[in-house]
This record gives sequence, structure tokens and C-alpha cells, in this order.
Amino acid sequence: LFGRPSAEIEAAIDRLQKILLGDAGKDAGLDLPAPISPQRIADLARREEVSFEAHSVSHPYFSILPEERIREEMEASRRDVAEMTGRPVRHFCYPYGTVGSIGPQAPELARRMFESATTAVRSRCRPGMDRALLPRITMHEHYTPGMTSLKVQATR
Repeated sequence: LFGRPSAEIEAAIDRLQKILLGDAGKDAGLDLPAPISPQRIADLARREEVSFEAHSVSHPYFSILPEERIREEMEASRRDVAEMTGRPVRHFCYPYGTVGSIGPQAPELARRMFESATTAVRSRCRPGMDRALLPRITMHEHYTPGMTSLKVQATR
């Protein structure tokens, strides 16, 4: 499904969900949290220490998309986030973030559209780095404070 339009991806996921879980829509034992609401995003965005930036709309591999589709993903994500937060969107984070998933066209577009863009490549930011291919340290909710500290320290 990578590279397909968002509506097509959602329709395929809906079909798969019905096949696996029936008409109930989800496993009765599966307790999924509700997604964060646009109002909560707006509330959080009012805080100086919190920012929301662009990522994509359908989370595709950019390396397999034509330039126009990449641009549409970036523009739509920037627009949607700006509408929810009431703030300018200046930075981008590539879906998946690997060199193979980003491809050569996305960084060129990111340089024109954003102040910076981050990959999932673990490294340190250094003077002179390409602002459209910055490394990042991924964090997940299950990380303990010790795990988080180790990840940050490992890149120093």
C-alpha cells in the first residue's frame, strides 16, 4: 500500500479489519486509546514548550512517490497542523526516516518548504550538516527515564 492515496489505504485497512475482527470493528479485549483531539492539540500548542510540526498525511515511503505526491503530502501536513495549532509549521519529520524510505526528491522539497527536516538516522547534529537531512533520536512511551538518558548519551 506504500505510495497509494490515503483514501485507498484507509479503505484497505477497513476491509482487513472486517476480515480479521468482523463487524464489531475491533477485538473486544483490545483497549485502544482515543486519538488526541484537535481541541487538545490546540490547547497544547498554546504552551511555549510544545510544538507540533509536519510529518505527512498518509505516512508513505517518499522514495517510491513522484515529486508531486511528495509535495502534496508535505503541504497537506503543514496546512493541517497549522490549522489545528494556529501556529506556523516550520519543520518536517520524514515518515520512517531511513535513507531508503526518504529518497532523493524529498530533501530537495524540504529545503524549499521547511527550515529543517529530520531523518531517523541516529547521530549528532554538527555544524554544516544538511538542514534537510538532520539526524534524530527516536523516543517511545515505553522508554524508562534511564533508557531515554542512554539513548541521548549514546549520540554525544
